[in-house]
Amino acid sequence: MRSQGLCFWHSARGLEGGVPGIVENTPAEEYLLKPESICELADRVEALVPQPRDHVLEAGAKLRERVLKLFNAEETGSRLVDLFETLLSQGG
Repeated sequence: MRSQGLCFWHSARGLEGGVPGIVENTPAEEYLLKPESICELADRVEALVPQPRDHVLEAGAKLRERVLKLFNAEETGSRLVDLFETLLSQGG
């Protein structure tokens, strides 16, 4: 299996889920790129390198906050229970 590394698919139609869905509406969204696109990767690195350290740290903190919110154990557990209850009530 080939690793995609930092290359993430960002569809022209919009966010398709996975990493693009996670970074949606965060500063990291502007660094998404198509898989195996060396030129896009180089462009993103060139754009990131001159950024002030505080800007990069703030972007990382915002992304971390989003991930913790999206993958909160209590919220995820609650959604799973709701899903199972719905399936059981439908006979599925």
